[in-house]
Amino acid sequence: MTFYGSTYRRLTVHTDGYLTLGVDTSISVGDNGPLPAPAVSAPAVYAFWDDLILDHASTVRTRVSGTGTARQFVVSWNRAALKSAPKNRIDVQVRLGENGTVTIQYRKLATTAAGAGGSATVGIEDATGRDALTYSRDEQALDAGDAVTFRVAGRGLLRGTVRDANDRQPLAGATVRVESADAPQPVTATTDADGFYQLEAPAGPVTVTALQPGYDLPGSTVDVVESTVVTHDLALRTPLLLANRNAISVTARAGATRTATVTLTNRGDLPATWLAREINSPTPPTGIPGRQLSSFPLKELYNAYGVGYRNGELIVSNSYLFGQLQRFSTDGRSLAKGVLPIDGWPSDMAYVASRDLMCAPKMSFIGDLPIVCFDPDTLQVKETITGPWAGKLYYGLAYRASDDTFYLSGDNRIRHLAGLSHPQPGSVLGECTPPIPWMTGLALNEEHNVLWGINQDSKESIWALDPATCLPLASVPDPDPNPLSGAGLDLDEQGNLWVLGNATGRPYGAKVYHVDGSLPAYSDVPWLSAATSGEVPAGAKGTLAVTVDTTGLAPGTYVATLLVTNNGAKGASTPVTVSVTVTK
Repeated sequence: MTFYGSTYRRLTVHTDGYLTLGVDTSISVGDNGPLPAPAVSAPAVYAFWDDLILDHASTVRTRVSGTGTARQFVVSWNRAALKSAPKNRIDVQVRLGENGTVTIQYRKLATTAAGAGGSATVGIEDATGRDALTYSRDEQALDAGDAVTFRVAGRGLLRGTVRDANDRQPLAGATVRVESADAPQPVTATTDADGFYQLEAPAGPVTVTALQPGYDLPGSTVDVVESTVVTHDLALRTPLLLANRNAISVTARAGATRTATVTLTNRGDLPATWLAREINSPTPPTGIPGRQLSSFPLKELYNAYGVGYRNGELIVSNSYLFGQLQRFSTDGRSLAKGVLPIDGWPSDMAYVASRDLMCAPKMSFIGDLPIVCFDPDTLQVKETITGPWAGKLYYGLAYRASDDTFYLSGDNRIRHLAGLSHPQPGSVLGECTPPIPWMTGLALNEEHNVLWGINQDSKESIWALDPATCLPLASVPDPDPNPLSGAGLDLDEQGNLWVLGNATGRPYGAKVYHVDGSLPAYSDVPWLSAATSGEVPAGAKGTLAVTVDTTGLAPGTYVATLLVTNNGAKGASTPVTVSVTVTK
């Protein structure tokens, strides 16, 4: 049942002539009042909200009538007595239509003022408790045989199932997005565990697509009919790259060269781009980089942007209100709010543990744009770092504790800057140009010497970069399916990533994601070489050439791993074990 734009699968029938949707509420409120009703605080249909008594002569029944999209879920209160006048009884039904309409049918009403609604409330209310529509309150406005129908003019229901186009399996957590010339903002819904979605859409032609990390789907046009259910299933496209072998074993004398080929087949509907990196270990990595661990919405921030991690807490910045910050627990509970007095807003953040300072590039429309470092508890600015780069907008920031330096992204490059303990904080120690533009967030994994970065464009991903050269080592999908959502990035003690999905054009729609950032120890294997990247068109095959050179190797067996990652939503990481036995 879709009600006030939200879809519900459960309801609670209350003894006092009303029902609530979505929330299990065992207490029935008998004292009616104006709508919205603070005492109820749930999406509700008030058929005859009064203090009612259900005795031995009363029943409350539910049933389903009709078939297909014409079905109705019917709730009936039969011979319910009014507490104020127990001899006065009423019969009333609520009919919840498959198409989203709500009809209240009055069958039998006591021929008294109370029986005609003189002490009852009739209407509907949304989940926020801020929007309601009252038909009557304490008015003698009801007659037996009357029916009151609530429907949303100019709207219909769109529903369907979202699946993977390759294996036809349902996709949970996909965002279905509907755009219409008659709606100022897109209408969205999230698929359930069965891939099902349902939403209230403007009547007429609409453009429908679905968003899920690692997938793509061009928009399609669907005609939505007012007060009608329209079914539209979606199949999301993604690469599906498969290797014909997961192990290579060769035997050769010292000083010899052997070559083997791994065939890569793309059974998906989109081109597969792949990267191959060496790991000097026979054991493939156990983590699943890019796997979403958790998430929570940022409902109080108009346009959240930056995120910083500090000792089990997160600090999030709002780019709409200058300096506004909010602190959260890692499960999304709000802990504190405040304003950083910098005449601008902090973008991506990095924590300097040795000084207990959170640092961020200042963003503003005028003035200098330094890195500001502030006390995370008091929000007092303690240090400012500037340099010849400070006149332009910079977005991403990461910190290296071992040498007290920062990495700063913007101006289509990543700069390596001196930290606060250096003679000239902010001086440029080096820079490189990443092949991926618009890096809006950075985070450094010092253990593996990998600089994570997220880009903001129509093809967003989270990239593992070499911090010295900016060359990509691997990538994982951006967990936020919305376009232009790449924003802040940070790392926790376990090496997992905190990613902020910006809500450009969607006020109060930002989210924070916790993503598996486990990294293998990439390293050069002296006796192994292979192609480092490539692309396989949809439905085609490609090859990955692997060369083993035993020059300088003593007799024995040597084993390493070649990790092949790709941009597919499923099977995005394939380890290939390479072993060579060197004989005399």
